[in-house]
Amino acid sequence: MCASFGLTSVPLTDLVNGDEGGVMKKGRVVVQCLLIALLAGNTTSYYSGNPSTGWYYVNLNNRSYSWSSVQYLYQYLTRSTSTPGPYGSSSTYSTFDERNGYPFVNGDILQHQGDDSFWWHSTVITGAYQAYSWSPYYLGALVCGRTDTQNHNLNDRAEDIYPGNPKRIIALSGNR
Repeated sequence: MCASFGLTSVPLTDLVNGDEGGVMKKGRVVVQCLLIALLAGNTTSYYSGNPSTGWYYVNLNNRSYSWSSVQYLYQYLTRSTSTPGPYGSSSTYSTFDERNGYPFVNGDILQHQGDDSFWWHSTVITGAYQAYSWSPYYLGALVCGRTDTQNHNLNDRAEDIYPGNPKRIIALSGNR
């Protein structure tokens, strides 16, 4: 996602491993990328004053729910209104045949549903890998993400996170 906003100089591995240079010592790598884009002037925050809407971070006690909730981040990024900030569209994730086109680009978001049917984890798509040894054309997503200082994904296969559970792509379109 950092690359989606022209931030290719920010290594995702630094964010995942905790070397954020003081930007944010706790939090989600996906939102950290959006924060870096905001600080670089490539995206816009939306301070609605209501934590259940908008996308803003003033401090740990004054932030929108989309800052730390997978579901609220999804609702904000896929909103149909023209409120300011980053936006995109959603589709179901599965491995794919590259001859039919790519359903995502590096920097898009991949969200993972837990065993209890709730969406628990957001990751950033960082690449693709050959999903099946019998065909070089079928690919899957590699992702990076972090939920805390002890748990992270560093170019992991999407299928290895909550294996067998649904996943969805948020293809980022830009900033309003």
